[in-house]
Amino acid sequence: MSFIEVIVWIGVVTILMSSMTIAIIDVYRSNSYTLQRVVGVISARRGLDKMSVLIRQATYSESGAYPIVAFDDNSLSFFVDQDKDGAAELVRLFLDGSDLKMGVIEPSGIPAEYNGAENVSVVVNNIRNIALSRNLFTYYNSDGSEVLDQYAVLEPTFVDIDLVANTGRNPTVNDYELKGSAFMRNLKN
Repeated sequence: MSFIEVIVWIGVVTILMSSMTIAIIDVYRSNSYTLQRVVGVISARRGLDKMSVLIRQATYSESGAYPIVAFDDNSLSFFVDQDKDGAAELVRLFLDGSDLKMGVIEPSGIPAEYNGAENVSVVVNNIRNIALSRNLFTYYNSDGSEVLDQYAVLEPTFVDIDLVANTGRNPTVNDYELKGSAFMRNLKN
């Protein structure tokens, strides 16, 4: 082989190797993006499932207070034994910017009081309900009518949850909507 043939052969191999490297990098980027979306959807699904279970298990407080404390479009405060210790905690599910958070206050004293520090944790992040002006919660009474009066805490018996999560890098394209509902089973109306 002549020197020119070797140079041409090295050039062709270099071009082929570069093309294959670029193709492999694109495949990994695509898979990384897909994996990121899948993880986002699974995270949002788990958060929705957790909220639904907690709402279904709403119960009277340790001092006998009604299960629902307060509610609005993006927040719900209620009593539930969320840690299964035999005592109902005051739980608040709420949107804080793009995070869905849960605040928990443990009961203390006899009779039980809920005035301790609230332990707040993130349930799901990258939530777009506020940015899209979409309500997280919608409340219904036992007749199936929507409850609009936020001071009528004795009315809601059923809660619809509409969670819009962003599962990718593009905040306008990668929204994923999850819907759930929960019937509060322990209410005595």
